[in-house]
Amino acid sequence: MQEEIDALHTNKTWILVPKSPGINLVRSKWVFKTKLKADGIVDIYKARLVARGFSQLEGIDFEETFSPVEFAMKDLGPLQFFLGVEVKYFKGGIHLNQSKYAAELLAKTEMTLSKAIATPLAQKHGLHEAVGSLVDASLYKMIVGSLQYLTLTRPDITHPVKLASQFMQSPNTEHLQGVKRILRYIKSTLHFGLRIISQSPCRLYGYSDADWGGCTTTRRSTTCYSIYLGVNCISWTSKKQTTVARSSVEAEYRPLASTAAEMTWILYLLHDPRVFLRSVPTLYCDNMSALYMMVNPVMHALTKHVEMDYHCVHEKVARGQLLTQFVTSKDQLADIHTKALTK
Repeated sequence: MQEEIDALHTNKTWILVPKSPGINLVRSKWVFKTKLKADGIVDIYKARLVARGFSQLEGIDFEETFSPVEFAMKDLGPLQFFLGVEVKYFKGGIHLNQSKYAAELLAKTEMTLSKAIATPLAQKHGLHEAVGSLVDASLYKMIVGSLQYLTLTRPDITHPVKLASQFMQSPNTEHLQGVKRILRYIKSTLHFGLRIISQSPCRLYGYSDADWGGCTTTRRSTTCYSIYLGVNCISWTSKKQTTVARSSVEAEYRPLASTAAEMTWILYLLHDPRVFLRSVPTLYCDNMSALYMMVNPVMHALTKHVEMDYHCVHEKVARGQLLTQFVTSKDQLADIHTKALTK
């Protein structure tokens, strides 16, 4: 409390003046909060002196408001916990995880004592055709929304969560069971997260993939990619395409364009702090026809319906700003974002 009072005096938050008659004074109150570490241990006790502004009425006690911002900066030490993300340090890098957030989500959904499972999605899940009794949509949305925030450090659940989010409007019992399966998988992988290595080659590369006609009800394909800076995974996505692809080449070419656009944006971000790559960014794809289309005008003439995406990637390849290479399906790292995989 004394530190808070000292800070208010140092920043000259207020000026003492004589009380005028007929003025409704704004009183103050203390607000106390205990800040915990990721493991639940008390980190710091916080005290704030706040004004009870609701005691005055606009037009009677005041006409306009303003809030001068004069906060002193102080070193809080190495980052440990921020917005549900725990930062753990090891020699040569850091590990980002949301284990505390995940544990709280399991407790909130009463899944703490559930049986753990090795995969978040069954290979033949059948969720698109699932028929069952309707469930509480607000509960379903709360769980799926919480899971979406968990994908911030969990690329391994991106596809199952994006699949579950397609049934927000009218979820049934089968959809809810699918979401509970994700929670059971999280229980078995509670401490999974992102590992960031500091001493890693400054090389940008990405994996692009698609699941042609994967949605059995709309026959739309899934676009996905994983982008790496050195050995660190820094960007990933899994989303349903907006229109039906007429061929597997079209389905694969669309994520190529999306990945190329994302890698270009990352390059711009790197340029701001003066970080320049020593090699051309590389984009890997497991569809030979999609790769041939970038350099073969004859094949392009047969696929005019993807003309915008074609020019987006072809220009970068022609200018030497992007290198494309074939990768086997066995080595396709983005495959985890298109379909359910075995353990």
